Amino acid sequence: MDWRDKWIHGCSLAQLTNLSNAAVVSKPRLQVSTLQDSDGTWNSDMIVQICGNEALPFILSIATPSVDDADELYWKLTGNGQYSSNSAYAFAFSNLWSSRATIKDRFRFSIQSKDFCKKELWSLPINNKWKIFLWKIFSNSLSCGEEALKRDLSWNFQCLTCNSDPPSTESLCHIFRDCPFAARIWFASPLGIRSCSGDTIPIQQWIINWPRFFKKNDNFASTISAFVSSLWHLWCLRNQIRFHDSPANLDGTLRLINTDAINNSWANTQLQGQSSSQSLVDPEECHGASTIINHYPYMLMGSKLCMSLSIRIKCDATWKSNYKATWGWYFQDHSGSIFHFDNSSFWAKSALQAEAMALKAAIMDATSQGFRHLDIASDCLNLSLGA
Repeated sequence: MDWRDKWIHGCSLAQLTNLSNAAVVSKPRLQVSTLQDSDGTWNSDMIVQICGNEALPFILSIATPSVDDADELYWKLTGNGQYSSNSAYAFAFSNLWSSRATIKDRFRFSIQSKDFCKKELWSLPINNKWKIFLWKIFSNSLSCGEEALKRDLSWNFQCLTCNSDPPSTESLCHIFRDCPFAARIWFASPLGIRSCSGDTIPIQQWIINWPRFFKKNDNFASTISAFVSSLWHLWCLRNQIRFHDSPANLDGTLRLINTDAINNSWANTQLQGQSSSQSLVDPEECHGASTIINHYPYMLMGSKLCMSLSIRIKCDATWKSNYKATWGWYFQDHSGSIFHFDNSSFWAKSALQAEAMALKAAIMDATSQGFRHLDIASDCLNLSLGA
């Protein structure tokens, strides 16, 4: 029995006697039988001698069992008292994490980040992929050298983009703001931002300040697209350098930033049902059309670009003898990414009819969205032979 075990009405001997952790370590381990007589009753003199007067009334108030049963092993980390490897691993990991974690780790979202995510992030005029990306930055969920260092992972913690001397630890602040290459990107971008490596503001707060500043401008959609596009391609460039040994190409990165920013603004305008000819060139008539088709097909459903976009449809249906059926389908772009799906229940006379109705519903859904080039896959052999 350890002096920190809470066996006295939810308290431990260390708490009752006000012992410090250093004093507890020097105390010998005890058995409850040491504090009892041979008949199982409490020995007051022994309790006072070992535990002190403070613990005496609390221990004497514990009823001793009338039946002399043998002692049993009890694992206190599970409800049933039985040992499990999961509970042992969770206990060991929690001790390790609590000794190494900082305040930032325990509270992954700062107050400002939490407020921004609740009220502003999800309504920004950017595509959903970028929203999730920003959310990961605000929650410190991106894997970088600093995060790996905290977890003792075998990792090169230095920034490979700048290779500064002395080496800089790869943190989110360094990747997106403090790295000399990132500073060149920000200044050369359409926004002309001068990032300062000596800035002590956390990267999350630094990012939050810019959208709130851009809202004062009339062209908010364009500026926020350029800003988030810069963040996104800085992260993509970092991954290319770290995992594919690609060179840090300033001009190529700036071209990707500008193209993605323009395409996002155009797609957002189309999504709102507004005419893009007022401020932007139609992407079908410029080089950016291929980028839109590759990255944002889910944002262009219903627009004229869907007329020339080829998608793959996979559909299936289930049928039971009580004539109840369910159909489902999803759309994939050229890279295999799913960007639209649907399902519903209906009545059918046979399994073949259920498969045929699912195929028809998927085609009607695609054509109603404006798609005309369809590649359809079904696991129904009879439908394939009929086609």
